[in-house]
Amino acid sequence: MTDIIQLAVKTLYRIPLSHGIAVALSGGADSVALAAAMAKAIIMENRHRPLLLLHCNFHLRGDESNRDAAIALEIAEKLSAPFQSIDFKDVPDIAARNGESIEMTCRQLRYAWFDSILSSLPVTTWLALGHHNEDNRETLLLNLFRGTGTRGLCGMDEFDPKRRFIRPLLHASRSEIESFLSANDLPWIVDSSNLIPDVKRNRIRLNIIPAIQKDFPDALQGLDTTTRNLADDYAILHQALESAIQRITLSPGIYDLLKLTDISASPRRVIFEIVREYGFNASQADNMASAIRSREAKHFGSSTHIASIHRGTLAVSPKESHQDICFQADDPFKLADMCGEFSCERISGGNLMEIIRQFATDKIPFYAMDASGTLPAGWIWRQPIQGDRIAPFGMNGKTRLVSDILSDAHASPTQKKQARLLVVEGTPVWLAPWRASAFRPVTRTSEEMLLFRL
Repeated sequence: MTDIIQLAVKTLYRIPLSHGIAVALSGGADSVALAAAMAKAIIMENRHRPLLLLHCNFHLRGDESNRDAAIALEIAEKLSAPFQSIDFKDVPDIAARNGESIEMTCRQLRYAWFDSILSSLPVTTWLALGHHNEDNRETLLLNLFRGTGTRGLCGMDEFDPKRRFIRPLLHASRSEIESFLSANDLPWIVDSSNLIPDVKRNRIRLNIIPAIQKDFPDALQGLDTTTRNLADDYAILHQALESAIQRITLSPGIYDLLKLTDISASPRRVIFEIVREYGFNASQADNMASAIRSREAKHFGSSTHIASIHRGTLAVSPKESHQDICFQADDPFKLADMCGEFSCERISGGNLMEIIRQFATDKIPFYAMDASGTLPAGWIWRQPIQGDRIAPFGMNGKTRLVSDILSDAHASPTQKKQARLLVVEGTPVWLAPWRASAFRPVTRTSEEMLLFRL
């Protein structure tokens, strides 16, 4: 039987005594066990290491959400630990506005709040997360099914000094955690949403893993062994990648990709290692590798950075350093890869109008246009400028100033700065995420459509 408290003690050995610990406390078994174990381990240190418990209430499950918050507060009182909580009451609206799932929106809100709290504290503080062994297996399978590299198959980091994340219970099982709670008379809640196979992680936990265990009883132990082996392999790979990056770095954010083609068997892999830290994806890294010897300058964008390749040199800089954001391409798929802010999908067959109605019902920001026949050749994605006009859908071709649309929507200065305009052959067709036009509208007779989503 794994000693839960000793796992916490072992983790604390790796953290300077002057640093504090914040525990993400949902009220579930894993987070309650983590909070209790960390509190006990800190007492055993016989030092005054700060401990803080943090709880997020997303108000998605009515009385159940409030019950979770009450349990979290009860645990904090039992442990005599400082406690902070936050209420997020508009998650569905935020998710619809950003075109994200509820699950992803909650994650982003949660970690943004954690970061704001930790950055405001007077001492350096690490965030303790209650992930356990079963969580790690689910993550490995999720990454495998999505498509990943060696890093994605290594599972979660038990100790992440860069982000100051710790996962002391990563090698404990769910049953060991619950036994610890029962032995210490600690209450915990069961999140009913975890019992419904409505999201991918739940389906893996409730459907796929039991099916695997039925036919392959030792498969989960095999997954654990594979994860450990791949982690060792990735350590070696990471050393090689870091060495290659150092050899092609001209200055911070500037890289000689022409030299890279001579020293690496896989330039795209090295490029991805460079740019993923700036929010770029693997598809963009592939396109960057293809642009190394291009005679024309190529530009790519993530949510936070702009990457430019010119004459074999890659330059990455924050978006804030660019007064204007403007990408141009001869087709929408290239444009999507370059800017990284929206996706473009060609859909054919089925009831296209029903797909559009569903997106509208779910309040997901999108723009759809008829893709039958030859596609236009000129595509631009940029920030709106003074005097831009768009003909919103439903106004029979009449145009409105983009600035008026944003004012009517009570857009904040930040939202106005984040607004984007999709321009097709000189015609503004989508003020994202606010309004779309009737440019080449999808009708009941349309055989294909392009679907753009933020």
